[in-house]
Amino acid sequence: TQSLIDYNRAGCALIEIVFRPDIRSASQAASAVLTLRQLLSHIGTCDGNMHTGSLRCDLNVSLAPVVDDDDDGSPSVHAGNRYEMDGDGDAANKDNPFGKYLPPNTGNRVEVKNLNSVRQVILATEYEALRQTRLLQQGVTIPQETRTFNAPNGCTVTLRSKEDAIDYRFMPEPDVPPVILNRDSLAGKSLPELLGTLPELPEAAVSRLMIEYTLDEDSALVIVSDGTPAIDYFERAVWCAEAELRSSVTANNTVVVPLNRSKIAPVVSKWLCNDLFGMVKKQQPSSANPNDPTGASGMDQQSIQAISIADSTVSPEQLGSLVSMILSNTISTRAGKNILSLMFDQLGSLVSMILSNTISTRAGKNILSLMFDDNDTVGSAAKSLSPRDIADANGWKLITDKIVLRNICETVMRDPQNTKQLTQYRQGKMKKHRIVKYLLGKAMSESQGNAQPMLLEEILTDVLG
Repeated sequence: TQSLIDYNRAGCALIEIVFRPDIRSASQAASAVLTLRQLLSHIGTCDGNMHTGSLRCDLNVSLAPVVDDDDDGSPSVHAGNRYEMDGDGDAANKDNPFGKYLPPNTGNRVEVKNLNSVRQVILATEYEALRQTRLLQQGVTIPQETRTFNAPNGCTVTLRSKEDAIDYRFMPEPDVPPVILNRDSLAGKSLPELLGTLPELPEAAVSRLMIEYTLDEDSALVIVSDGTPAIDYFERAVWCAEAELRSSVTANNTVVVPLNRSKIAPVVSKWLCNDLFGMVKKQQPSSANPNDPTGASGMDQQSIQAISIADSTVSPEQLGSLVSMILSNTISTRAGKNILSLMFDQLGSLVSMILSNTISTRAGKNILSLMFDDNDTVGSAAKSLSPRDIADANGWKLITDKIVLRNICETVMRDPQNTKQLTQYRQGKMKKHRIVKYLLGKAMSESQGNAQPMLLEEILTDVLG
């Protein structure tokens, strides 16, 4: 005879958080789980990954009659706080410690165990609401039971009955004494002092980023969703961009360099949220099963915790430098995207850009020479490249020399292919702005996309007379 003991969870603490019955819809249930998951991940309690078991949800669904007593006469079921103020609540729920929060005549609750994605929370809630509604319409009393969610079929299935169980009758455990929070148990600190040492919580972080860095709410939420690493990354990148812009000397007075944080931070946020997070997401292998619409067999489709800036190979210093080059009109936005791609996946992006003729073979060799020294051996790691190194190697810096730009414009004017447009411009037969736009495109093409757009248009207009 042999006995085996599974110690798989022996070293893992289990926290059970019970919500008051204030939730009235599937979307509210999903929002509650998402908010809790973000909080737990943000403060480091767990990584919040539902698909790996770090967090699971047990769902309790019960139905209550619609109450038609709103001021406008519309049907509603009020939030639990109403019944807390009214007294002990419904007599049918007197054995339930949460009974005073429930609307009158609330039916038996049905528990759905171990939901492992937000998508499952939504589907299980909606299925149970419809299932229980059909039973009530048939005159059947909802039995108190525990069910499980059948992911492939999108339905719940009975596990066991709780018909004879008294709901939530907790008994004190003699071997686990109560935890009393005082200076003795908190290493000499009071509870307010201890609370003061807690990390910045998500809601406060979103508010601070919006106020201090003038971010819109969506951008702040995306950054905070990745927790402290992304917040630190963003703030470091902003600081580096500010420092580089202050130290840069702009030779051309017509190029305005924004030194105001309210101008710099939103640009950093855009590149972080839209471009860099997108690259991190793209490189992550997906384990989702396309035949499973519930998200149970793979990563939660609504999960944003799997995408972390910690997986990025681009440092905040590199991103900050890139943004400063864009804001100072040293490089174009298009060149910036190519540079970011090269910094993120140096060798892979380099080969791809050479094959697609985005960069020349010669420029590719120049970048390789920056990645590796002559004495590097096979298998040596590529060196991290700065945005300025990549821009120099490819000739991607914007042309701001007025003499060079004027020569480009005059070359376009002398091109026989543009004679017709020039004649129409001088005769005024067409709207002049259309012809200027056409010639501006030709001039930009002549500069291989490296002309500073505002200066180029100014000089072209002057040349046209």
